[in-house]
Amino acid sequence: MKLKLSKKAMKFSLVALVGSMSLNPLFAETFKLESPDKKLSISFNCEEKVSYDVSAQGLSIIKDAPISITIDGTKYPAVNSNVTMTTSSSDKFVVPQVKTINNSFHENYNALTLAFGNNLQLEARAYDEGVAFRWKTNFNKETILVNNEQNELKFTKGFSIYYPQLDGKNFISNQENVYHYFKNMNDMKGKLAKLRVPVPMLVNVNDNLKMLISEANLESYPGWYIKKDLTQENSFKSAYPAYPKGFKARGVRSTVPKQRENYIAKVAGKRALPWRAYLISSDTDMMVNQLIYKLSDPSRVKDCSWIKPGKVSWDWWHAWNIPGVNFKSGINTQTYKFYIDFAAKSKSKYIILDAGWSKKVDHKETLLDVVDAVDIPEIVRYGKERGVGVILWTTAWALDYNFDKAFKQFSEWGIAGLKIDYLVRDDQTMVEFVYKVMQKAAENKLIIDFHGGYKPTGVSRTYPNFMTCESVKGLEQSKWSKKADPNYNTLLPFIRNVVGPMDYTPGAMQNSHLKDFKDNFKSPGSIGTRCQQLGMYVVYFSSIQMLSDAPTRYYAAPLAMEFLTEVPTVWDKSLGIEGKVGKFAAVARRDGNRWFIGGINNYDARELTIKLDFLTQGQTYQLKLYKDGKDIEEDATSVELQTVNVKYNDTIKVKMATGGGFAGILTPVK
Repeated sequence: MKLKLSKKAMKFSLVALVGSMSLNPLFAETFKLESPDKKLSISFNCEEKVSYDVSAQGLSIIKDAPISITIDGTKYPAVNSNVTMTTSSSDKFVVPQVKTINNSFHENYNALTLAFGNNLQLEARAYDEGVAFRWKTNFNKETILVNNEQNELKFTKGFSIYYPQLDGKNFISNQENVYHYFKNMNDMKGKLAKLRVPVPMLVNVNDNLKMLISEANLESYPGWYIKKDLTQENSFKSAYPAYPKGFKARGVRSTVPKQRENYIAKVAGKRALPWRAYLISSDTDMMVNQLIYKLSDPSRVKDCSWIKPGKVSWDWWHAWNIPGVNFKSGINTQTYKFYIDFAAKSKSKYIILDAGWSKKVDHKETLLDVVDAVDIPEIVRYGKERGVGVILWTTAWALDYNFDKAFKQFSEWGIAGLKIDYLVRDDQTMVEFVYKVMQKAAENKLIIDFHGGYKPTGVSRTYPNFMTCESVKGLEQSKWSKKADPNYNTLLPFIRNVVGPMDYTPGAMQNSHLKDFKDNFKSPGSIGTRCQQLGMYVVYFSSIQMLSDAPTRYYAAPLAMEFLTEVPTVWDKSLGIEGKVGKFAAVARRDGNRWFIGGINNYDARELTIKLDFLTQGQTYQLKLYKDGKDIEEDATSVELQTVNVKYNDTIKVKMATGGGFAGILTPVK
């Protein structure tokens, strides 16, 4: 495969074949790498200091953005370093052991590596869906200290952006970000402009081209933050949480650093650092962009046959409040058996025992002391008889404090997984904790759901038992606020969910329009229609997906129950149908020979025309379409079922109400 090396000083281009050559930077200043379809490029300028450019479809997006890394007090690369370039490419199909949004993917990229002497390399890849680069160190030392990694963003104009605002400060946060829209990135002023915020950030290049900036393969290293550069327009600086210097309690659920060192990471002398990733797609294609997953290390779990994605009946969201039962619902064995019965009827794989199953639930020293009303071995036994596994909640602090003892007990109980909450950090030590958990969980055949922590960065490829994580203002917000609303919900398919599985926890059956909505901790609902909740099971991706409401509320909603029983959580193929950031999103996903379609809408009612060009030619399908009912303006719970036969290339029209949505199942007719 041919790769282009731009030789700016000579004013013409050379074609660099796969191989190696040594170049004096005076004569070869700019190294350009193109995607296989030649629509995207990333260039590295090495005249004195190193900077990079990113272009897409002939448009320059980032220009002359400086990059460097400071190790053991020395800034690299040195000025006027000699550069050796090596190029390579990949063009193959990969079939992961555990499927996610697709059962396989095309690993097709061009790559180059720039060696700055013997100790440092810069590796870059260009895919059709984005570009990325990372540093690779080669020091003959057991450990090195990374004092800083400079990775500036210098845009060619004041593009509009969706800028994250985290829910904390000083690098302590659940990363349940909101995303502020600025028509011009330079319009950002005041407190927000001074904050360090975690990627991802979405850049609106033009109406049909977006750039999502994030990171991949984050391991034994701190997370990447950005901050507006107030000294120059169109620019952002990078930041990272420095390495902790001792810890102190933050309440009884988490720990935070007492102080911080003067370095961000303490790492092996020879290693690859995380990828800096720039996903570039149309709005529609961004919803199924897998660049973060592709950049991450392949599975370290050899046998993944025990890893079972699926739906989960969840207790905490509705506060164990199950109307219409003839027993006292709550944190007790009888209630959890009821959840298991519901899980079996709804084809769900799991139930969760959230906070409350252990005595002094928040206290690390009593994690394994089970409350008297809960018999975990009996619940596990009852679940196994019905094909339903048990997931237990814990805080990260309590688990770390009891680590080996806890995993031994979990194994003896025979549980299926853990929901680990209150990570609140993404410094190097917390990132290392995540990997430690994933390895130990894999050894004990446990699936994992992280809450109260940082964004996904590709761990789900490296450890396929990483099923999902939160880092989102999900449906729990409806217990105390109006933040999980249709405007926010329609941002997520283009920003947060693109970088990895997202535990938004949908499934509310008490649905209200905004004017009627009231938050309620013990009997919560959602802003928006019931069909928006159904649509989320197709639009949003999470390998385990919550059924968050009380079982009896699903029994009382037969059309919703019908769809939710059939919808899976992982897919053989995923396609964006149509979408616009913050307005609406519609996705098609295939499971076996059935297709599922789903859509969610903001507050502007609209009608979509969907072309069924993804169906198999010559095959007739029965479409069962669950859509906002005729009386939806008065009753947000209204669902209408339309059943019709369709074929390849047919079109259907679907109206979505304000805060509305739809869901559909396309089944081949024999």
